[in-house]
Amino acid sequence: MTGSLPPHILASVDQHKALLAELVAGVREHADAEMCEVVDVCPGPRVVDALNELCPHTRDRLLCLALAELNALDYGAPVHLTDAALAVLDRPEGGGDDDHS
Repeated sequence: MTGSLPPHILASVDQHKALLAELVAGVREHADAEMCEVVDVCPGPRVVDALNELCPHTRDRLLCLALAELNALDYGAPVHLTDAALAVLDRPEGGGDDDHS
């Protein structure tokens, strides 16, 4: 499908993919080198600074590209929970009636 896009659009997408890869590498570097305690939600101050320096249009394009990449990785696919996970979720406040015996 991308072959049907004009060359200048493809070049723009490639540039944004390269920028996105650079930012992700910065997140990885932060997680590895600085041993961040909240690595699951923290991209690191350098990446935040880099994002803040981008114009809103570029940030919007990166967000759209990141969402498309996550979709390609099946990130948004429905989650099929195991019976054990469903049982835990079905309990009020994480505990079941059997916990009171």
